[in-house]
Amino acid sequence: MEPRRSGAAAADSAAVTTAQGAVSRGRIAGRRLAGRRRGAPSVRKALALVLAVVVLVAAGGCASIPRSGPVGKSQGDTAPQAKDAQNYYPQPPTPGGSQDSIIEGFYNAGSSDADDYQVARLYLSQSASTTWKAEVGTLVYRSAKVERGAKANEYVYDLDLAYEVDGQGIVTTHPKGTHRRVPLTLAQVNGEWRISQLAGGTVIPQDVFQRRYNPYTLYFYDPSFRYAVPDVRWFIRGSSTATSIVKAVLAGPAPHLKGAVVSAFPDGTRLAKDSVPIVSGTAQVDLTAELLQSSVTDRHRMLNQLTIALRAPASVVSVQLLAGSTALTMDGSDSVVPPILNATVPSWQVSVLQKQLGIYDNNKAERVKGLDTAEYNPRNPAVSYTQDTFAFLNQQRSALYMASAGKTLKEVLDGTELLRPSFDPQGWVWSGNSGTAGGKLTAFNSDNAFGPAPPASVTLTPDWLRGQTVKDAQLSRDGTRILILTGSGEGTKVLIAGVIRSADGTPRGLTTPLPLSDGKNVTQGAWVSDTQVLVANTSGSGAESPVLLSLRSFQAQELSDVVGLRGISVGNGVQDIYVQTATGLAQRVGNTWVQQGAGVKDPKFAG
Repeated sequence: MEPRRSGAAAADSAAVTTAQGAVSRGRIAGRRLAGRRRGAPSVRKALALVLAVVVLVAAGGCASIPRSGPVGKSQGDTAPQAKDAQNYYPQPPTPGGSQDSIIEGFYNAGSSDADDYQVARLYLSQSASTTWKAEVGTLVYRSAKVERGAKANEYVYDLDLAYEVDGQGIVTTHPKGTHRRVPLTLAQVNGEWRISQLAGGTVIPQDVFQRRYNPYTLYFYDPSFRYAVPDVRWFIRGSSTATSIVKAVLAGPAPHLKGAVVSAFPDGTRLAKDSVPIVSGTAQVDLTAELLQSSVTDRHRMLNQLTIALRAPASVVSVQLLAGSTALTMDGSDSVVPPILNATVPSWQVSVLQKQLGIYDNNKAERVKGLDTAEYNPRNPAVSYTQDTFAFLNQQRSALYMASAGKTLKEVLDGTELLRPSFDPQGWVWSGNSGTAGGKLTAFNSDNAFGPAPPASVTLTPDWLRGQTVKDAQLSRDGTRILILTGSGEGTKVLIAGVIRSADGTPRGLTTPLPLSDGKNVTQGAWVSDTQVLVANTSGSGAESPVLLSLRSFQAQELSDVVGLRGISVGNGVQDIYVQTATGLAQRVGNTWVQQGAGVKDPKFAG
């Protein structure tokens, strides 16, 4: 197997803590598996002023693409730390070096970007050194060997390719045994072999990648500019990191987020100078001159977007925006509030108590007043972020109902093996058919669910989902992404797709997904944070280990075994994980499971 605190006050508290640089939040886990609404206006206005000046420091960068690697027992969402990242000194070519040694030496030197890859360029002929563009991307290999080509002085570097990092830091992973052949031509220069023809980019071994590259989180906005949506990239840790981050932000979101998120920066915005200098802790971001025509609102959104992205490099304390070397004035704007990072959920969970919907909080359970659901024998309930609308399935999973205290229950969907419902913060509840009849998802607008007419609904059938057996589908707490589990038998794909919406928030499509894992059989998933999910096999037989998959780590993190695991639920972070068994509910404390909540079934936090 490889590979949020409660209510508006909590959201404001989280945002304040973030703006003060006191909270570190955290995409890459193993490929083989291996809010509430608005907060207090006064707080948010204060935050706008704080973020216009302060950059968050010492907060860990998030990443965004789970990859292959062994599963290990772990306590949380941690990114691999670069070792000797600032002190890597590759060797220059030695006199009389063989052709093989020149090739291997060149690619080893490509692990250091110091002085524009100065050492690596020593292995190239003068013309090749001038034209070689290292920044176009990096190939990361498990093993490599030099092979002779068809003609004299032609060679091929044959790689067992592990990862592919493009020029924007987006990682694509490859299974073991994926070969990539990199052609080169050598020539003698003053009696020494040098590389005279080669493709752009660098090639490095996997262990060097793990030492030299770190995950950093870019942020984009949901279309309402309410939430900051993470987009994890991988860059060499060093003096060029801030420049790489800004260039990637300006280039736009990763493919799985395109259409689901927006940027404050207009298309085509570029750096006026090919660097982002950091002077006395201030990152000076000089952009193309047309931004002088930007509005105050847009400027604040741009500043916020770069501020939270540049918090990871420890030397950055604040950000200054310039356009054509002219400092942009940042007049106050009451209309601009900092986006919510890592949105939270209320502390209580909806559940089932003796065939009635219940509320479970602080080890106590009580029935939802004003609702009688006994005749429906409910299962898999969900509750909206506004905490006043519920959805649940009947015991046979053949009907989806929506309910609200004091209002009539309403059936909104029938079928076979329906998916457990999930609310997004925009007020839509999602479900669909699993099994062989799957391949589509349906969302219902809860705002008009209880009138005489059926609620507005949208059915999505993306090409990549057709014919798939969908096991679970859960919306992220920013509403821009959906976690989908597909597969059958012992194999499950864990995917994250972007949710494309109309201007009024109506879902209208899903992006091509980002694979998080592909391997072990899992049946339920839950969001732990904006960059981490929990998946598990909830069949109830034997002992199963829930698994954490992170967008910012190569390694899946396996939790302690649970005997008879029947369900999972997650609140705000890894310290807020619950599992259901035949004997009741248990919470994760440290690396053990503490029993509580006898009689509580199918608990689920808002969403």
